[in-house]
Order: sequence, then C-alpha cells, then structure tokens
Amino acid sequence: MQTAKTSTTPLRQLALHSTTTCSSHATIYGKCILAAYTDVRKDSCKQEFEKFGQCLREAVCLLVVIKKVSPDPVYFLR
Repeated sequence: MQTAKTSTTPLRQLALHSTTTCSSHATIYGKCILAAYTDVRKDSCKQEFEKFGQCLREAVCLLVVIKKVSPDPVYFLR
C-alpha cells in the first residue's frame, strides 16, 4: 500500500498560489470570453488576457523567491 505524499509538488504550489493571487484577473478574462463567445475575434479580450498572463508570471516569480526562502512555501502563502 502506498502512503500519501506529505510534501506539496511545485505544480500544486503554483496552482494554489496563482488561484488565490490571480483570481480577479481570471474572472475578468473569463467574463470577457463569455461575453464574446458567439462572435470571437482575434484579440477581442487581449487586454484582459495580458493582465491575467502578467499576474501568472508574477505569481511564478514570487513562488520561486519564496521557495528559496522557505523549504515548504505552502505555509508562507496562506
């Protein structure tokens, strides 16, 4: 029988951090896509997508910095 892994994987840490950090940007982008889904055009939600992408990039950078400071950044991110 396999035991559950107690440490959090880097991907799970990123998912946890980005969903709490970038939720407002994701919501705005999602609403834009939803509003334009019947008439989607190139760059129709470009500004919203760029802001969401920038937030995710910043979240990754912050997670890398936190990882260097703390061996288990999940506690730091809460």
